[in-house]
Amino acid sequence: MLIRWWNVTLTLFTMRRLQPLLALALLTANLCYAQTAAPRDREKGEERALERNALFFELKALDAEASELRKPLARSRVKVEIADTAWELDREWAKKLLREAYELTFPDDGEREALRRQAVGEGVKPPTDLDWARIQMRDRVFAVARRAASFADELSQLGAKELGRGEEERRNWNLASQALSAGNAEVASKYVSLAIKADPTRGAAFVIIPNIARFDRATADRLIIEFIEQLRVTPLSMSNGSAVRAHSALQNVMGSGQLGKDGKPVPPPGPAVWKAYVSYVVESMTALGQSEPNGLQVLRSFLLTAWAPLQLYAPELTARFVALEQLSRRAGEAGGLPKPDSNEAEARKARAEDQLQQALKSGRPDDEVISRAGGRKDFAAARKLIDLLPEGEKKSGFVEWVNVEEASSLLAGGDQAGAEKLAQELNKPESILRVYAALMGRCAQRKDAQCVTELANRAAGRLRRLADTSSAAAALAGLAEAAAPLNEGLAFDMLDEAVAAANSNSLAEAEFGRLPIETGAFNALAARNEPRARQSAQTLKERTARIAALAAVYKLKAKALVKPAAIAVNRDRSVNREP
Repeated sequence: MLIRWWNVTLTLFTMRRLQPLLALALLTANLCYAQTAAPRDREKGEERALERNALFFELKALDAEASELRKPLARSRVKVEIADTAWELDREWAKKLLREAYELTFPDDGEREALRRQAVGEGVKPPTDLDWARIQMRDRVFAVARRAASFADELSQLGAKELGRGEEERRNWNLASQALSAGNAEVASKYVSLAIKADPTRGAAFVIIPNIARFDRATADRLIIEFIEQLRVTPLSMSNGSAVRAHSALQNVMGSGQLGKDGKPVPPPGPAVWKAYVSYVVESMTALGQSEPNGLQVLRSFLLTAWAPLQLYAPELTARFVALEQLSRRAGEAGGLPKPDSNEAEARKARAEDQLQQALKSGRPDDEVISRAGGRKDFAAARKLIDLLPEGEKKSGFVEWVNVEEASSLLAGGDQAGAEKLAQELNKPESILRVYAALMGRCAQRKDAQCVTELANRAAGRLRRLADTSSAAAALAGLAEAAAPLNEGLAFDMLDEAVAAANSNSLAEAEFGRLPIETGAFNALAARNEPRARQSAQTLKERTARIAALAAVYKLKAKALVKPAAIAVNRDRSVNREP
């Protein structure tokens, strides 16, 4: 509208109370404002439309350049990044780009046919580097596509049709994880249900259901029962590993010890869930004992964990359980049922401690024992075990790992000085980035620019001394992103150094669609100085990286161009609703 109703009402109200000439002057002023404001609004709208069209043209040009890339995953990567920026400008075009990016991750027809023939529960071969690259690219596609749930579902159905149950299960697992990260347990449970139906012997239930329990115990219990019912109609076998995977997942979803979103321990499953669990363990183990008797010995530990809840929730199954326990004993093994008052958590802790002491005495620690010690945050014990390893790449890798884990633990506990001391021992770009970015984040929370600057320079100095310039480029860019809020100049200097490091390596097309510098740094720094961020992106010599970086730089502008238009539309609608 040319004149806000409120202005007219105020003027008419004033006319009744003020001198006629003054009231006339107010009315004239409002009319003059309306006549001058309208062209100004139109001019701004036209300018915004021109900028929007120009940006859309830039994105179209990037897509045209992307079509010249030879490797499918390189094309897929840049299409995803362009779609991410174009989402608000042209939703249908962005969806088209995402659909193309997803299809570019598909293998050839022969491999697709083999994937579609895989049966439920069938073992999965270890993924190759190319397989992992395709999986990561699909995850990136869905990270953008999930903004429209119906479109994400459409892509998921396409993946299931072309790639079989494995892709269907993994895609629903991925969507469930994303929903849960956003705090939406209801949507997450929908995708977990779909993943379980696709193949209950894979990982979705194992990972997602315990995390849903942190938010919503009732929803988690419903999913556990659904999981058990799906397992009942799924043939399990030791030969393809499905029996071990299924019982391992089931034991994990029934476990406890996590903290909920309120910081309190997650309550255990309800009685109906425990009864269903015990009943299924007895039934499945009985069937396994008939088809593969040796499998009972392998699964004995899973069987015994059901003894305590059986006595509480399904005592009528005691005789069958005792018979199974006897069949599960190895030759010469005394066997026996767990004591009723045994605490499984304490028993696991005691076993882990015993394994630790045995490894120390023998002087021959294995990787698993070291990893468990670090996982329990027993860093002193982990270091003792690592010291027993012979010098070499394996030992140095474990030293780096434990330094990162302990530094992160110290920082979480408020000991920044201790974390900084350990950070000085790090020798891998990804480790340096992870720890120093976290340290800089703590300084940024305190608005301590000097602290951020000192840490950034210290980390950059360590990176410059490394021979691996390709990984150093990504780490420098990550540090630039962390430094940007409090030291823009240093951040841009580090980004330029990262670009130079990336350019000094092979200029071959990005392998498997992986970028030497992730796009987040360009997007974050564009918020500080868009022309300079664009200039840095344009200096990347490798075409895949340059296109992806430019798309990231334009993302902020795309949002800025859409937001004022949305505000204007809402304002006009608000005006039109007034009486």
